[in-house]
Formats: sequence, structure tokens, C-alpha cells
Amino acid sequence: FLYGAGIGIIVYCLSRFLSHALLRICPTSFQQKVANLKFAQLYHYHSLLPSTVHAIIQIVGTYNFVFYGDKDVLTFDDRLFVPYGITKLGPCFYMGWFVGYLLTD
Repeated sequence: FLYGAGIGIIVYCLSRFLSHALLRICPTSFQQKVANLKFAQLYHYHSLLPSTVHAIIQIVGTYNFVFYGDKDVLTFDDRLFVPYGITKLGPCFYMGWFVGYLLTD
């Protein structure tokens, strides 16, 4: 769980930075429009990339243990690494990622 939370925080911060870096390569007219945004609008604009990355990661994680998980188990799989799925990361990792994202945002 803590690995997922830590990585979620790091990826959020990196994607926030990447949002600012990508803005620099956009056309000048677009940069001016973004520069004219109010503080709340600007914050929302720069949170779109981290939100998109988070959504994709959560879909991959949910897909893994819903479709590849052990269907006969009635308890929560709390292992970090599991023998099923594309990424071999357990649901505990993805729940940590979600919490890390929420704490950072």
C-alpha cells in the first residue's frame, strides 16, 4: 500500500511539472490564453494531466484484478506482487496509488 501511495505522489508531482513543461512547447497564442486564466482556472488546467494519468492507472489496476484475479477467494488480496494480471501488482498497490493521488491533489 505504501509503495503505491509513494509512487502515486511522485507521479502526480512529475505530471504536474510535465504539464508546465508541455505548455512551453505549445503555440504562443495558446500560452497567452493559459496565462490569462484566473488562479483557480490555472490550477484546474494544470491538474488535468495528473488526473488523466491517475485515471488510466486505476483502469489498468482494476482491470487486472477483476479479470485476472482469483475468482474463488472471498478475502482481499493484500499482496504487493500477485501471480496474475498484466502488471503483476496487487490491488493493494492501486489503492495506495489512489490515496497518494488524493493526498497530493
